[in-house]
Amino acid sequence: MKNLQVRIYTDLTTEPISLPEAKAICRAPSGTQDDALFAILIKSARQSLEQYTQSSFASKKIHATWIESPKDDIFEIPYGPIISIDAVYRIDEEGTEELLTLNSDYFVFGDQDAVIKISKYWSSGIVSASSIRVEYTAGYGNAATETLPEPLKLAIMKEVATQYELREDIGPGMTILSNESKKIAGPYRKKLWV
Repeated sequence: MKNLQVRIYTDLTTEPISLPEAKAICRAPSGTQDDALFAILIKSARQSLEQYTQSSFASKKIHATWIESPKDDIFEIPYGPIISIDAVYRIDEEGTEELLTLNSDYFVFGDQDAVIKISKYWSSGIVSASSIRVEYTAGYGNAATETLPEPLKLAIMKEVATQYELREDIGPGMTILSNESKKIAGPYRKKLWV
């Protein structure tokens, strides 16, 4: 089991690139016959690039749960840029959740690449082990964050074009993202230590 589990609670409602933009880069024929395919390709390309870069390309609600706390009790929040930390919970061995208080039980450092420091939890003189869940809003294009960088839009379009051209199944061990998309998105990739 992975120590960090991430769940997207509300995904974006509008994709960063439009159907006409995707069709234009693919030089697809006019008409609506491939519109459903393009909608799938755009969403899939965006989600794959979000996973690759550990970023959210537009505003979304996310829950991140750490099964075990890092030794230093510092939690690097995935899928930024962070718009807001909405709630932090400590979950004990029985599954009981305790809502933590900002600037008492936990502290937030940083802005768009926020980290959370959890205060030690003492129970009967023993440090208690527990899981931590952070509920937050993240994504480019909000008043608190910058707009989605043009190279990331281009990476989505390149990935859509690659997948539209190939239209074949990805086999075990094969790269999911094209090398061109990775090259364009690479400078925006975040490395998290979880």
